[in-house]
Amino acid sequence: MRTPTRTTTDTTQRGPALAVAMTLAVAMTLAVAMTLLLPTLLAGLNARTRRMAQMHDEGASIVEWLLITTLVIGAAIAIGGIVITKFTTKANELDLTTP
Repeated sequence: MRTPTRTTTDTTQRGPALAVAMTLAVAMTLAVAMTLLLPTLLAGLNARTRRMAQMHDEGASIVEWLLITTLVIGAAIAIGGIVITKFTTKANELDLTTP
């Protein structure tokens, strides 16, 4: 009995699509992580703001807000850098030459 032969798919046609799909998957994963993390951060900031409002300590609150803002901006820049690096790496891996 003869076994059926499988036809192979041209990997050059599938490679760029797979790279794009993986890049989108990474981007979506980061977006979901940020979507889940943002409410937690905002709830923490809200609770801290309420505690600070009850303390009536005006001098320290400015310094604390500057530190919190610096941390949030630093995290956003770091995450943005990671996303840009991932996209750039995947984009550079794409083979755009036509056979």
